[in-house]
Amino acid sequence: MLEKISLHYVRAQRRLILLDYDGTLVKLQPTPEKAAISSDALSLLQQLTADEKNTVVILSGRDRNLLEAWLVAVPLHLAAEYGALTKAPHAQWQHHTKPADGWKPKVREILRHYLAAAPRSFIEEKLYSLVWHYRLAHPAIAQRALTKFDPQLRAIVKKLDLEILDGHMVVEVRMPGQDKGTTAAHWLESGDWDFILAAGDDIADEQMFAALPDHAYTIKIGPGDTVARDRLKNPNELLTILKRLGGDERT
Repeated sequence: MLEKISLHYVRAQRRLILLDYDGTLVKLQPTPEKAAISSDALSLLQQLTADEKNTVVILSGRDRNLLEAWLVAVPLHLAAEYGALTKAPHAQWQHHTKPADGWKPKVREILRHYLAAAPRSFIEEKLYSLVWHYRLAHPAIAQRALTKFDPQLRAIVKKLDLEILDGHMVVEVRMPGQDKGTTAAHWLESGDWDFILAAGDDIADEQMFAALPDHAYTIKIGPGDTVARDRLKNPNELLTILKRLGGDERT
């Protein structure tokens, strides 16, 4: 896989690189604020963005403030909250869905039952979503909370015309209208790409993979069912590929 990607990359003139953040560029962390990118990974992104043939997009479920804080030193395209907000290099954030908070109190009330049932779990609030994180909770206790309160949560989500996303030890309730598939489709339409690479680890990334053409390199990081055409074990293996790509252009 590495040799094939490298050869195609060197020959290409217009390259689109779509990268998830958590679990893809960095290892999964117990809390959002601990998921800062390593200096090595940051250096690789700087090398890739320095090449005028490359358009590099970080397409993440993270909120805009954390993404910008971690990646401000690199002229990347950022897509926060699955693409509900985007930011071009040296530009301001753009909203693609109008935010609304009227639904949050009703959902938060149910998520507080999860908190009480699963000690060490916590709620994260983003502009377009509320997220229950249970990575720090005891697995069996968290699973009991999921089983007990899931019907109630899904009922209110349906009533309020929201969406629910079951990720890696998170349950996210969010406003509809923007996902990684629609965001990836936007980038496809914005250029005549002769090289496309996308990598991600979570269920939300499956929408991104599915939106890409057959000639794109789609890479699932870690275990689990996927529509991606290739798979790597962990973020370190992806960084090895990115290092090879950045190095090829300097030789």
